[in-house]
Amino acid sequence: MLAYIHDETLKRQAHAQQRNYWEAYIPEICDQLGVRGTPLDLKQLENSENLKDLKILIVGRQSGLRITQRIKLALDAWVREGGLLIGFGCHGLDHVFGIETRFTNLQTPDEYSIAAGFELYPHPITAGVHSLMQMDQKLLILSEFESVCLKDGAELARLHNKDGRDRKEPAITWRVLEKGYAAYFAFDVAQTAWLLHQGRPITEYPEGQGYLNTCHLQVLGENSRQVRYADEIALVLQNMMAFQQQPFIYPIPPEGDTLPDALLFWGGDEYFGPAEVSVQSSDWMKTHGLPYHMNIGIERNRGKGDGHPMTPEELQHILNNGHEVSLYYMLYDDDNYTMTEAGIKRQFDLFEQRFGFKPVCTLHYNTSWLGWVEPGRWMAKAGGKADNSFGCGVPRRHDHPWRNSPWFGFGQGTGYPFFFREDWQHGNSHIDFIEEPVVCYEIGHRGLSTRGRDPDLDARVAYEVHTPIDMAAEHHLVINMFYHPASIIRRPAAREAIEEVLHYIDYRKLNILHMANNQVAEWWMSRSRSSVGDVAPHPGGVRFTATCDYAKGMVVKLRLSEPTPPAATCDGQSLTPFMRREFGGHWVHLIIPTGKHEIDVTHPAQAEGKERGE
Repeated sequence: MLAYIHDETLKRQAHAQQRNYWEAYIPEICDQLGVRGTPLDLKQLENSENLKDLKILIVGRQSGLRITQRIKLALDAWVREGGLLIGFGCHGLDHVFGIETRFTNLQTPDEYSIAAGFELYPHPITAGVHSLMQMDQKLLILSEFESVCLKDGAELARLHNKDGRDRKEPAITWRVLEKGYAAYFAFDVAQTAWLLHQGRPITEYPEGQGYLNTCHLQVLGENSRQVRYADEIALVLQNMMAFQQQPFIYPIPPEGDTLPDALLFWGGDEYFGPAEVSVQSSDWMKTHGLPYHMNIGIERNRGKGDGHPMTPEELQHILNNGHEVSLYYMLYDDDNYTMTEAGIKRQFDLFEQRFGFKPVCTLHYNTSWLGWVEPGRWMAKAGGKADNSFGCGVPRRHDHPWRNSPWFGFGQGTGYPFFFREDWQHGNSHIDFIEEPVVCYEIGHRGLSTRGRDPDLDARVAYEVHTPIDMAAEHHLVINMFYHPASIIRRPAAREAIEEVLHYIDYRKLNILHMANNQVAEWWMSRSRSSVGDVAPHPGGVRFTATCDYAKGMVVKLRLSEPTPPAATCDGQSLTPFMRREFGGHWVHLIIPTGKHEIDVTHPAQAEGKERGE
């Protein structure tokens, strides 16, 4: 039902020019939305037979610059018969999108730079997408972009220059064309999302700092870090696809037979002891009914065997609490804090030899990094599954008094984990390794940067935990709550902040699922292996196959034209529908058990005609 262009010839040409094939990131965007697509090459588009079973087609910018006359004719006919065409800065399809392309605006000074911004306009497709608390913040474009005139259709977003000036040109358009739809983005969504997630390569040490920090990866500039730039673009795509009765895998697993509003996962790094801090912090979190993940160092000084003093008995105590212990990758001053593949492999193996199990989600010394994707490649090769080093803090000098201050935000433009993609030198291939960005770092108190002061004098700002919880619940986010074990034990204000999170959740009567980092890695990878396919709309509803790889099941959501709950079955057995009014429509959520199942959703109002999105 869903396909995207992935042309091996164009990919080879891009790599020969030492450039990334940005369209390789389209499946990662789909994966984050909880949909799976079929890759097609450009040649296949010239044969209308290859389009007849499709309902949604995404054409990226690099492919969209190579549209032949036969492709134009085939896509025009396909859209008019009911297809949804989504184009990222395409040329040659103006007659389908209802636009007139005028000229291309280059991205300067490099392909990792912000080229422009855009503002979402009110429409059923954009409803509920942009943060109400950041209404004036424009979304970001990190690619070339097109100047176009809208001839027929709706303007969903308006282009702005980098300085904020209105260009009076559309950034996103939506057109109903006979039985189908055509959606146009004036920029490369794949490149923009990829760079927002992974950032720009960092290769030079910042002044006064002997190592590189993940905050220097960020491409946000001076823009707000409390806007999910990549997620908001993805949500627009979701709302477009929903008009074709496309089901999506919800980003959070079910909690028994209930539907969670958000997922919070709890962790922190504990460096090198003392071990009683690890044990006591675990005990405190357990008494509050919370999971917890702690990363510990295996060697303070290379080759000295002076790692964290945790004993096997203390480890077992923490594990019996239902908590997790993993690896804190150390860097060493005797080689200028250099991060290497060999160093990662060595520490990974030492951890496994000492504790008898492999670390799953790990963290780097002072959230350090090197290059672009290299550490992710090395950690995956060593045997790891996830990293928790990406933060949203504003880059500061190593000796800045507030360098380690609390933060809340989305430095990678997302409130979800994401998989890494290789650079052009390594084929732009998918790496089976995820980043779990830190979204809430020690929020609710001010104490980390005042270590010499009496902890009872720490500033108490517990109320600031409300905003992240509100945002997580509204948009169903998967966000990291990062509190060091030492903060939990030694700083009353940190404990009060965590307790305020729980109090506020109870006050708002939210259903929040709590996990630890390893559990999130397991869920997110299982979700990626799960799928919804064989989608077949029928009068009054839709049938599809749902394959769930997660032991506790998954949730599938589908947009309906009316608020009345539908009749839904799984292999002929009734399912309980959970209805929500959000993102400009009525959405049904269904809990699907593990395994492969045939799902049928029937809604009397659907037989009267689908929404048109006009």
